[in-house]
Amino acid sequence: MPRLHEDSTPPGRATLRDVARLSGVSPKTAARAINGEANVRAETREKVLTAAASLRFRPNRMARELRQGAQSSAVGLVVGGLENPFYSNVAAGLAHALRGHGLELIIATTADDPEHERAVVQTMLERRVRALIMLPASTEHAYLDGERQQGTSIVFVDRPSPAVATDTVLIDNRGGVRQALRSLLAHGHQRIAAVADIQDLYTARERVLAFSEMMEDVRTSGVTGLVRTGVHDVQAAYEATLDLLRGPSPPTAILSLNNRISLGALKAMYELRSQNALIGFDDFDLADVLGVSVVAYDSAELGRRAAEIALSRMALGPGTPKRIIIPTELVLRGSGERPPVTTLEDHESNPYGARPAGRRENRSGSPALSGCYPESLSLGLSGWGTARTTSNRPLAKEIAMTTTPDQPLRDEDMETTGVSGGVSGIDADGTDADGTDANGTDGDATDTVDGDASDADGTDSNATDG
Repeated sequence: MPRLHEDSTPPGRATLRDVARLSGVSPKTAARAINGEANVRAETREKVLTAAASLRFRPNRMARELRQGAQSSAVGLVVGGLENPFYSNVAAGLAHALRGHGLELIIATTADDPEHERAVVQTMLERRVRALIMLPASTEHAYLDGERQQGTSIVFVDRPSPAVATDTVLIDNRGGVRQALRSLLAHGHQRIAAVADIQDLYTARERVLAFSEMMEDVRTSGVTGLVRTGVHDVQAAYEATLDLLRGPSPPTAILSLNNRISLGALKAMYELRSQNALIGFDDFDLADVLGVSVVAYDSAELGRRAAEIALSRMALGPGTPKRIIIPTELVLRGSGERPPVTTLEDHESNPYGARPAGRRENRSGSPALSGCYPESLSLGLSGWGTARTTSNRPLAKEIAMTTTPDQPLRDEDMETTGVSGGVSGIDADGTDADGTDANGTDGDATDTVDGDASDADGTDSNATDG
């Protein structure tokens, strides 16, 4: 670093050594003066504080904690990527819950890459975070067990770890799928396709299992369930939906099992002018405007509940791992209530074209907008109603069905016929009956880090998003 003069500032962020050099004292004396320790003369303290102010020096609290062996004030959050609204909503809920507790939230992103996840987790642990909140990209977390035993609070969100016993906050994935299926069956659909993500992901696997189990469990002749898995992004969902709807026996309803898949399915349905029913798992922006029925849940609540557990562990110490289940809600906006159509020829010639501008009455009697957005957004709104929920409303009649054998199970495209196992204790509200407790428990600053460890020598640590 170049030699400092009283009227100069360093080209980068000032360090404690810069302050010491400018004030003419040792770094140790400068640190004592800045920290307000008693054994520093008043004139020396004034000189150091003046130098610190002129250099715009900010003490590195994290480095100080590491040197002094004090407890960290940082909580780490590891997520796939903040461009996904699900992850950003979880982060927002966590940050809000930590506010007022004197804690910093450090966020690292992994792009759902297991190797990068381990790197950023190691960086978090090197910074001695007091709690680690993870939306994991992998299932290999045995390396965290030692950290947990040493007192670091570790909470998994959305996906549990089979390798380490930790607190977990999950969505009611199976209950949400059953809610959607009951609604589609009640509207007369007998060929239903589920489009799902790669089966390495816990949420995708749980949702497919719920779909398959319900098709096996309810048993009435003529009903067939088709599962297409390995669909990881919008483009893949678009292609999978085109393939399903153009096939020789297209489904009359599609259940898209995450928000990215819903967007791809909508694109394909718009291109084909499809009138098929659609229910998506996960709400998303403009779903209400487009009239898309969804299985919704409060993603920010996942973050809030994770924060509650972490704060409790920090205050009271380790305990028996908790599992919290966040309930889902079926929001019917019109797309999921469409009656069955069997071929593309049965669809309206142009259900997505412009309609007269203004307000119209939907089936529920409440006003709905029509003709006020461009055609590119008019994704099958014709005949779709406004939002209403049916999460606790029992079906008007009992539904029973059996699956029809069609073809062997495959990961990419499997029929749900012949799937072993059944669903027990399915209640009308779509919740599990497995005895899982669904009740909750009893930092203002936000930073981002990558996989590189930061220094603890008094320099400020500026890290980038992972």
